[in-house]
Amino acid sequence: MHPDLAALLELQSKDLALMEVDGRLEALDRELAALDQALARARESAAAARRAAQDAARRRDELEAKIQSYRTIQERRRQRLDHTRNAKEAAALMAELDLARSVLAKEESEWFRLADGVASLEAQAVEAERQAEEF
Repeated sequence: MHPDLAALLELQSKDLALMEVDGRLEALDRELAALDQALARARESAAAARRAAQDAARRRDELEAKIQSYRTIQERRRQRLDHTRNAKEAAALMAELDLARSVLAKEESEWFRLADGVASLEAQAVEAERQAEEF
């Protein structure tokens, strides 16, 4: 066998091995790109969940402040009722108190609903952040 032929056959086998390695590297690059995209989506999902939880907490806090102002107004009405001597004015204040009590109850039930939602959204955000960290 010609010495150049042996060297050429060896070069050809090395070339085939390099082509196989290049193919595996390309496959790994595609897999890495897919994992990077999945990680980016997981991070975006975690950030969106965190923003949703923060927005819900802000709405809950705003509603809590609103409820507190209703309670303050309600207390002032009660004090006015205690000092009222006129029956007509007392009846009007009682009607206001009853109406305000129903509004306050509605707002408080909304606050509890929001508080539950905030807890749920915060749990989802923590879970999404944990999943993003697992990548």
